[in-house]
Amino acid sequence: MTATDGSFAKFKVSFDSIKERVNGQANIIRLDGWNEWRKFKDASTGELVRGKPFRVCTLETNMLFVPRTSKYEVLPISIKNAYQQVYQVKQLVSVKHEGYLYQEGGDIDIWQRRFFKLDGYDLVAHNETTMKPRAKINMKKVIDVDYAEKKEPSDIEDDKDIIEEEEGMRGLLDNGSGSVIGGGSSEKSIKTHVKNSLSTRHISETLLLSNGFKLKFLDGETIDFGADSKLERDEWLKIFDQLIAKQQFGRQPWVKLMIEKSANSPTF
Repeated sequence: MTATDGSFAKFKVSFDSIKERVNGQANIIRLDGWNEWRKFKDASTGELVRGKPFRVCTLETNMLFVPRTSKYEVLPISIKNAYQQVYQVKQLVSVKHEGYLYQEGGDIDIWQRRFFKLDGYDLVAHNETTMKPRAKINMKKVIDVDYAEKKEPSDIEDDKDIIEEEEGMRGLLDNGSGSVIGGGSSEKSIKTHVKNSLSTRHISETLLLSNGFKLKFLDGETIDFGADSKLERDEWLKIFDQLIAKQQFGRQPWVKLMIEKSANSPTF
């Protein structure tokens, strides 16, 4: 850095001396800039010699340190970005939603209609008529939500294979003049085969339920749900997808550290 009088300044930072102040939380650090190059003429020898370092300026800089504990961690690109992501994770704790759903699994073995209230990561099931709480589901333990239209990368590849299979069958059955030969097969049977393959592949009985979806948990448990309409189901799915995504992101050590450090901070 160059001062107003043209002097150059060097800043030295000892990480050990500031680590506790910037570990998981941003802090203003004051750094002194020192000039180590000023020379003067020695009166006895007449030679130019370097004088003692002197302070040129003081720099105030905002610093944040987030430790990497795994090569798979997604680290923030800036201090602002770090606090924005932590804020988004914390905001989901205050999300609220409610409505009727059918449930099978968890604390009940048969399909039952219940009224559900979501408050942050707590999904509470109530009796349909008395509205008394019956069970609480910890959404922090949910790792995935599955439904019939959901496409996994492997499913997309499978669909491509089926389409290629259909095209191949057409090629075998078409003699080039548009007529069908051999075995009594027909274009209609080919389409039926392909449609059935696409509609049943990777879809469980639960997901065939109209407007149904399934929550999958860390311990391998699953709970099935069904909504009264596709609109209601999609509202729940949107919220659950956000909760799961942010919960997985929030499991990263640096995010946990920043949330812990910012617990008593009024703002981000």
